[in-house]
Amino acid sequence: MIDAAIEKYLEDIRIPLRLSCQLGNGYPLVISLWYLYRDGKLYCASGSSSKLVRYLRVNSRVGFEVAADSPPYCGVRGYGRVRLYEDTGKTMLRELYGRYFSDTDSELFTYLTADGRQEMVVELTPEKVTTWNFNDRMSESVKIESSKICL
Repeated sequence: MIDAAIEKYLEDIRIPLRLSCQLGNGYPLVISLWYLYRDGKLYCASGSSSKLVRYLRVNSRVGFEVAADSPPYCGVRGYGRVRLYEDTGKTMLRELYGRYFSDTDSELFTYLTADGRQEMVVELTPEKVTTWNFNDRMSESVKIESSKICL
């Protein structure tokens, strides 16, 4: 169960989610993906023929983190399982693009939504979620903008 403060953070912050999956050789792979949070789940998209989708088909257990690389140092991390859906992949990709960007006349948008591209929805259901916030112990060392989102 994700509490209200975590939900607000995941809904408000506009940074990619870091997703960790397991490669065939047992090593982890960490990849950054656009995400949106809805009804207790995190949603991403990836090309249907991507290596990420191939790895997730073999092992649906993943780790994740949503945290900025600059102050304030806080975030959400955890682990869970993913399910893949192909039929709504393009719709999800458009929604993700709209969450991060306002222009739909860009070359990137045109490339991502081209007719020949097939997308998968990556639906992540968290099983364990933790948070951290280092603002108090770092406040003397780092100037933190009051407009930054944190837990």
